[in-house]
Parts: sequence; C-alpha cells; structure tokens
Amino acid sequence: MTVWATDWTHWQGVRVPAKQIADEGFGMVKLKAGGSSREGWSFEDPMFQENADALLAEPRLVPAVYWYLVPGHQHAQAGLFMDLLINTGAVEKWAAYVDVEQDGLKWFDFMFFVEAWNAITEGKTLSVYTSKRFWTANMEGHDGSRACPVLEEAHWVPEAVRKDPARPYASQQAKAIQPSWWTDGYVGWNPAGIQFTDNALIAGKRNVAAQYLGSNEELRARIV
Repeated sequence: MTVWATDWTHWQGVRVPAKQIADEGFGMVKLKAGGSSREGWSFEDPMFQENADALLAEPRLVPAVYWYLVPGHQHAQAGLFMDLLINTGAVEKWAAYVDVEQDGLKWFDFMFFVEAWNAITEGKTLSVYTSKRFWTANMEGHDGSRACPVLEEAHWVPEAVRKDPARPYASQQAKAIQPSWWTDGYVGWNPAGIQFTDNALIAGKRNVAAQYLGSNEELRARIV
C-alpha cells in the first residue's frame, strides 16, 4: 500500500482543504509550524492554527507538522515548536518533523534541537526531512538515524516529469521514482518516505508530494 502526503503552509494562500485532499486519495498533510530562512528562527506560520483546526477535523488524514530549522537558538526553536502544538489542544495526535535543509546548519544545530525537543516533550517521536546531498555535505558523516529513526528524503524526479502538462498528478509523476531510491540508505537511514515533486496538482494548487510505503495505520504507528 502507499500513503500519499503533501505540505500546506501560508504560501498556498487558503485554509488547508483537508476534505478535498483526502477525497483525492492523500493520507497525510504536513503543516508548517514555523522557522524561516528569511524571517528567522522565531517565525510562526500565520495560518498554522487555522490550518491545524481544519486538518484535525479530517479523520482520514494523518496530521503532521514540521519546523524549519535554522542555525542558532536551537532550544528556543524546539520550545516554540512545542508551544504551537500545545495551542492546537491535541499534541498527542501530531506527527512531528524537523526540516533540515537550511544553508549553514551543522550537526550541533541538529543535535541540540533534538535534545531540547526530547527534554521538552519527554521523547515524542521526531522525524526528519532532508536530502542525501545536504546531509552528506553539512553533517560530517554523522548518523542521524540514532536521533531520529524516520526519514522523509527529498529526491525529486526529473524536471521534465515534474513540469509535464500531461502528468499533473502526483500518482503520474511518482511513476518516475526509481526502486533503488527506497534502499539508497546513508548514515543509517533508508527513507520511510520520498518527496519527489514540487509541482503536483493537489486540491487545485501546485504543491509538493511525497510517497510513503505502507498503510495509514502503519504510518501513524511509526511516526505519531
């Protein structure tokens, strides 16, 4: 079985259409809580609470949330992330991710954030979104799976596929995923999910799409 996933942030410009996304066959939506390469570590997505309310009201979707990690203030970032989840009134329902792709991040930024998160949440599962290229270039060969065992890897299909007007849907573009990508492990990880496009038509918006192997129930058990 396959679980389809997408992201939703204030950049989409509208409240997350959770029912429509579920009707189109998706099983998980990741909302951005905060953190930003431009606005800085204390940035909060202005539509997070509104989007969270809508997502939690759709039982067919695994509700997920991510923090965009930037260098410095690691403990403050983890604390703000948790505060935003507490404000939803349903901390226990969320799958939480840390997005590791910002230029300048180093291993200690990642580990200090994870350590702070574990202390604040008493070990709530934290998954990682990153790419093999970024991790191997910036994390000095460290094994991230020891801290966060679940990985969603950025591994996009060719641009000609992503931008092909005859293949607007995630299910069409996903056919370009190579079987070897699922076992292309690095420093302890094989991906649980692969984000493979930024241009799939989802609920009328061009957006990222990811694929996870398994069922919704298996995904919930692993990452929530």
